[in-house]
Amino acid sequence: MGHSEWLAWFLIFIQFLALWYLYRKLEYTKIQAYASSISGLPNERGLEAVVRSIFGHFHRGLFQKITVVAIDLDHFGLVNNRYGHKNGDKVLKVAGEILLHSTRPDEVVGHLYGDEFVIIFTDTSDEVIREIMKRAQKKFAQYHFSFAEGDKVNTNFTYGTASTISCDETFGTIYHRADMDCNARKELPGGSRYNPSEL
Repeated sequence: MGHSEWLAWFLIFIQFLALWYLYRKLEYTKIQAYASSISGLPNERGLEAVVRSIFGHFHRGLFQKITVVAIDLDHFGLVNNRYGHKNGDKVLKVAGEILLHSTRPDEVVGHLYGDEFVIIFTDTSDEVIREIMKRAQKKFAQYHFSFAEGDKVNTNFTYGTASTISCDETFGTIYHRADMDCNARKELPGGSRYNPSEL
């Protein structure tokens, strides 16, 4: 093989590496665009395709009921203000992991923004959903965050639920009702969003 032929093959190889690198970078960018950089869960944009599929099946009669659970971490602002956003991100990451591991494979867990998460259930009874959410609350309440020397912090979350009441509903309308339910629970007397004795 002559010098010029070898050089031509070398340039082709370099071009291939450059294209492969650009392709991988593009794929990584796509993944990042559809997932939360903190929790790794689908973000609002990433949930869109999943939601379209779920509601498409619902409108075709493959599901009888869709339940949306809106989740908001308790006193998360205080954690951010006292311990900084880096430690706040740790809380969000743990919350996402606990919610994901507390649910079943066919349930969709997403991280919308800030300290707001969402779970989508299909054809699941209210009793089963309560048990799943209790299990997640218990795990989260028992998790000890160590942000400073000798300073351990426990936190938890409040959730609200809403289910389809007509075949014309959208994810947005159901999530709005679930979020309103969550906000109402946060206003319970004494500020108690859950009863630890029930966990």
